[in-house]
Amino acid sequence: MGLPKTISAGAARSPRQPPATKLLGLFEIDENGRLLYSSVETAGRLHRDSSLDGKNLFTELAPFANANDFKRRFEFFRFADMRSLSFAFTCQYADGPLLVRVVLARLLTGPDYSFLVHLQKPRFGPLSDSAK
Repeated sequence: MGLPKTISAGAARSPRQPPATKLLGLFEIDENGRLLYSSVETAGRLHRDSSLDGKNLFTELAPFANANDFKRRFEFFRFADMRSLSFAFTCQYADGPLLVRVVLARLLTGPDYSFLVHLQKPRFGPLSDSAK
C-alpha cells in the first residue's frame, strides 16, 4: 500500500525538497513513539493506514524540521501526572509553518499505557503556539 499522500517520510526533511503534504491525523503510540495505530487525514477525512504501524512518529514520519521540539512536548506529557493535554504547535515545514492543534491522552492498555496523539488543523477561533 505504501505511505499515504498525507505523509512523506524520510526525504521530506530535506530543505531542497518540500513535503507534498502535512502530517495530520490520529495516532496511537507507545512510550518510544512507535506507531501502534494510525488514521491519517487526507482531504479532510481520516482513514486507517496499517502500513505505518511499527514506524516511529518522531523520527520516521514527522516531516517537519522541529520534530524534536514536538517530541520534547510529548516527553513532558509522558512524565507528567496528567491524563490529557491540548496545545498549539507550529510545525516548521520546508514550504512554511503550519499551526496545528495537538491533543495528547493516556490510554490504559493492560498494565501499561499507550498514548493518543491527535494532530489537526485548528477549526475554531484563533490559536497561538504557546512554545514560541
